[in-house]
Amino acid sequence: MPQSTRDITQELEAQAVRSALDVGQWTLHGRRSRCFVMISGSGSILVGSEDVALRAPCLVWLPEGQSAHLTMRAGSSGAWLAVTGQALGHVALPGSIADDLRHMLLRPQLGTTLKPDVARGLTDHLLAIEGELRASKPGAPEMVRHLLAAVFIGLWRMSELVSHEARPLPRFIVDHFLQLVEVHLNDQWKVADYAAAMGVSTDRLNTAVRRALGKAPLEVIHDRVCAAARQMLESSGLQIDRVAALLGFDDPAYFSRFFKRLTGMSPRQYRHDYASRAARPAGSFAAWP
Repeated sequence: MPQSTRDITQELEAQAVRSALDVGQWTLHGRRSRCFVMISGSGSILVGSEDVALRAPCLVWLPEGQSAHLTMRAGSSGAWLAVTGQALGHVALPGSIADDLRHMLLRPQLGTTLKPDVARGLTDHLLAIEGELRASKPGAPEMVRHLLAAVFIGLWRMSELVSHEARPLPRFIVDHFLQLVEVHLNDQWKVADYAAAMGVSTDRLNTAVRRALGKAPLEVIHDRVCAAARQMLESSGLQIDRVAALLGFDDPAYFSRFFKRLTGMSPRQYRHDYASRAARPAGSFAAWP
């Protein structure tokens, strides 16, 4: 059962970071995911045996379970956020953005360069979250949830996962997918092949097709291949292995297993059953009362 919105304030921390006259050091134990935005200065982060130099403006993202040692040199400043996986579940984002973020947040980012205005905007959001957590004013959980959404949309915008060109609408994705299925019906394309040809992620293709058709893309492909197989078995005298080859199957036995899994009958049984049904007399209208 989802947690209530008031619990989100217990699932994250945010704080301004300023290293005044001395070097600042932090050990991050990995109990929560960490976002650190540096807006001035420099430093370094040690993750395992990898020691990465940091130069502002930049971003550090460490997924939950990833420990590190962070150093900021004198005069550096920024802000950090520590957030649990449960808190991330409170953030309501559109499906396409959420799909991209799931991939992005699993990978560490160690010193990704930010544009100054992006770094400042992210820092302002983190400081606003800190203020809400400290003040505990009415509506604070809702405000924190919306600020957290703003942070993650900001991270999504600056990631390599988002195309800065116009993203195709779901209905165009589905229409294009169905057209490609017809063109490549006999090519044994995988779902990833269709996604690549359309310039979208497999997750985005899966989401669009499921919402429009109630089926996964692979189910749609298999249903269309099976329909083509039924048509050939019904209207031609081609051998089963020839039908399999025309549909892109190298192994006729595999084709037979595929067909039986979808129809409940082997291709030979299906053809025999269809022929038997077609040979039955249709009956006479004159016999009706």
